This record gives sequence, C-alpha cells and structure tokens, in this order.
Amino acid sequence: MIGHIWYYITHLFLFVFFKIFCHIQIEGQENLPAKGAFIMAGNHTSYMDPPLFGAISTRRVNCMAQNNLFKIPFLGWLIKTLGAFPVDRENPDSRVLKTALAILKRGEIVGIYPEGRRILQEEKEGKKNEKGVAFLAKNSGAPVVPVSLIGSKECVSFGNGFPRFKKVKVIIGKPIYYKKAENPKEEKDNMSKFSNEIMRIILEPVKLEREKAG
Repeated sequence: MIGHIWYYITHLFLFVFFKIFCHIQIEGQENLPAKGAFIMAGNHTSYMDPPLFGAISTRRVNCMAQNNLFKIPFLGWLIKTLGAFPVDRENPDSRVLKTALAILKRGEIVGIYPEGRRILQEEKEGKKNEKGVAFLAKNSGAPVVPVSLIGSKECVSFGNGFPRFKKVKVIIGKPIYYKKAENPKEEKDNMSKFSNEIMRIILEPVKLEREKAG
C-alpha cells in the first residue's frame, strides 16, 4: 500500500512537471482501464519514456528496467519503490516474464517496450520487435493498451548546462486482447503477428505527427 501511495505522489509530480515545462498533451486517457490488469506498451526513444508512463497513469505502472539501473545509488532504490523490476537485455531469461505475469495476476499494470530497448534512429523503429508483449497477453489474458509517445526524445535536453524543454504528446489507444490461433501449431506465427500489429498501432500516430511537422 505504501508503495502505491508513493507512486501516486510521484505521478502527481511528474504530471505537473510535464504539464508546466513540456505542455504535455494526452489523448485517449479514457482508454486506460480504471481497474484490473493490463499491459501498457509503448515506443521507446528516450530515458523520459518511463517517467511519461508514470505521468499519464494514476495507477502504478510496474515497468521493466535495465538491470544496471538498479546498481546506481539512490536511483536503484527509487525505481524499485515505484514498481520497476530488472531485466538483463544482454542475457534475457524466463524469470523476468514470470515476474511480469505474477504482477498481472495480481490485477496490476505492467509497462513494457516491445522493441526491447531504446531506438534512436527513426528508420530502425519497428524493425526489432520482441515477443514479450504477445507472451504476456497470451498467458495472462490481460489486454494490451498501446501508447504512442511523441517528442519524448526532445522534450527535455541540456545545452550549455541548462535544460531545454519542448512539447510532448501522448496518444493512448484502445485495449487490445490477444486471440489464440485456431490451430495450436500456428500459435508461434500468431504471436509474431500480434506483436507486429501492436507495434504498428503504436508507431502510426508517431509517424503521422512527424508528417504534420514537415
């Protein structure tokens, strides 16, 4: 309970921060389930993405985080108290997925980036798509809520030692449920298609906003 209260306080701080400095615009917030388990899946281009997850959700989002972050004094303690749990991206194993499933079975939220890591080049977006989101959706029965983070890479930057801020936009899509293949032999291909479709839905608004910006 204390962890959830601390998360809510942090949520308020993050929301106010992004509202004041980055003029955060959120579309589709009604698509975030008010109760029950779900998987929040988004594109990942910046270290600001997990804080943005925290800014848009009043319920605690338990995010997967690189294990090295937990070794950093204070930061490791902070993200752990906010519900983060470690993943070794260089040597992934089934334990992280088991942890995520246990969280979902408790009726909580798991935050995940289907691409598995930060993607810094636009041309590489959506090219590498891990199957973790499909695995979790398939085995938990929880819906996936696609979240498009637009401008997170540029929203906070530092030049000459001073922070610079730009507008950030978040588009939250409707929950999507995993449907198992009629033929069990086709399940692997079905999971791959589901993962690709989730990533397509996430990236579509991102690309449209870039086109508008010219």
